[in-house]
Amino acid sequence: MDIVIALSPSLFFGAMALLIGYFGGGARQQNFGVTVSAGLTSIIAFYLIGGSWSVRALGAGLAAGFLWTGAQFFQLRAFKAHGVSRTMPLSTGIQLFINALAGVVLFGEWNTLFALAVGVSSLLAITLGTMLSTWSEENLSGLSPARRRSGILNTIAAGTLFGLYPPIIRFFDVAAADGPGGMGVGLLIGGLVLGLSLPPSHPHDRILSWGTLKIASAGLMWTCANTLLLEGNERIGVATGFALSQLGVVISTFGGIALLGEQRTRKEMRATVQGVTLVLVGGALLAVAKAHGN
Repeated sequence: MDIVIALSPSLFFGAMALLIGYFGGGARQQNFGVTVSAGLTSIIAFYLIGGSWSVRALGAGLAAGFLWTGAQFFQLRAFKAHGVSRTMPLSTGIQLFINALAGVVLFGEWNTLFALAVGVSSLLAITLGTMLSTWSEENLSGLSPARRRSGILNTIAAGTLFGLYPPIIRFFDVAAADGPGGMGVGLLIGGLVLGLSLPPSHPHDRILSWGTLKIASAGLMWTCANTLLLEGNERIGVATGFALSQLGVVISTFGGIALLGEQRTRKEMRATVQGVTLVLVGGALLAVAKAHGN
């Protein structure tokens, strides 16, 4: 049952990226709609699952919420620069890498020689996989050098910030039921700040609009995923729980190509398949390392 809970977020995370890509919209609509919706539904989920307020849970949750707000801002920029299918494998790989290191350094999750060897192998597989999945043929990918550079830099920033928030919750020993409350408050504040401070990217990029309401559904999906993620991390550890939660990269990567029409040359498609496969192998090896470690 613990594994099922840990795997469940991957479905929501994968579908969430596709929803954002499908609905599109301006930067203000996307940031406000996703983040504020995630904040509101996170607070609702907090009360539904019986969470309790404390200074520690609120502080850790606020920090995690601000990190997530920044991460989502950069990820939305990456989507626009080089697409969902190029953003998600690299972002996922970075998040897996950070959470694996956090599991080892902060929580001692690879405390045997075998677990350490398997864990290092997993990180190598993830690193190579993310490099392959974002590779583009020069002058054939349809992306200018400036867009490729912008996409990669924004994805690195997003993946780093996304990767930091789950360890913060666990580091401060916040119960899974208590985490969504403070995070929800942080997301609400972050979403409001972004919505009010970002300039409109086009005349219809209004905060209060049908487009904002549609994209708010992605925030609801994130809340479902995050609540399950925190529960999974509490049950089976950060390194393994987070790794299993990120398997939705298959949905977002190939969904971006098939459903959103993001273009790939034949060589790029082959590299993408190989890259995503390596990321998945790396995630599976993280679970093995956890099973043979602490």
